[in-house]
Amino acid sequence: MSSLPRIIRFKVEFKTLNMLQVGRGFSEAYSSVDNPQLTYRYIMDSGTVIRVPVIPASTLKGVLRVIATRIAPYLYPGQRICATIQLEDYEEGECCNPAKGSVCPVCRVFGTRDLPGKISVSDAIPKDPVKLSRMIEECIYTHIRLSRYTQTVVRGALWTKQYIPLYTPFEFKLEYRLCGDPGTEDKDLTLVIRSLRMLPYERLGRAGLVQLTKVEVTPSLNALPCNKLPNAVSEIEKLLGEVRSRE
Repeated sequence: MSSLPRIIRFKVEFKTLNMLQVGRGFSEAYSSVDNPQLTYRYIMDSGTVIRVPVIPASTLKGVLRVIATRIAPYLYPGQRICATIQLEDYEEGECCNPAKGSVCPVCRVFGTRDLPGKISVSDAIPKDPVKLSRMIEECIYTHIRLSRYTQTVVRGALWTKQYIPLYTPFEFKLEYRLCGDPGTEDKDLTLVIRSLRMLPYERLGRAGLVQLTKVEVTPSLNALPCNKLPNAVSEIEKLLGEVRSRE
């Protein structure tokens, strides 16, 4: 295959290595849990609507972006990399601003406020939603808060919190759109894949850790042009090899 594909798709499966909670910034109006910050989606299973917790796409993309900001200086030596995007920096021109022709590699791949990125990420959906919808009701734990001065329980500081259970399998999809010259696309795609490889070593939500269990690539590895994307194809081979070694 001599030409570059327009889109490369990754289907990624992983399992949680500890009890996971990814907050969403607000709680439900009515709940039996004091701190019900898990994000839920309603899905159809065998004609029945099931309410299950998911890991939001914004969380996954955000974690991958954090990883990418650490990797990018080694892939793009000498180029300025945005670690964070603050509104005050954006207005003062200190951050990437497409209108001024200033876009760093991380912002080019993951996007900024005025520039769509090259990747899109879906929510991570549980592999067995029926089982998780039953288990989640049992993963409610009571927490307390200790006073830093007396090391005793603070009066009234007793609440319950809900978690995603240990070893819960999830899957999500990531799409990368190729829209530049092969040299740039090779580096940018390599950045995404290396970030994906480092996902198990980054905190997800509140100190959550995951382990990649399966990765599928479309087009297949053999169909990708090695002569135009040599580094990216090599990274994909490493990613697939690492996942197979954990099976």
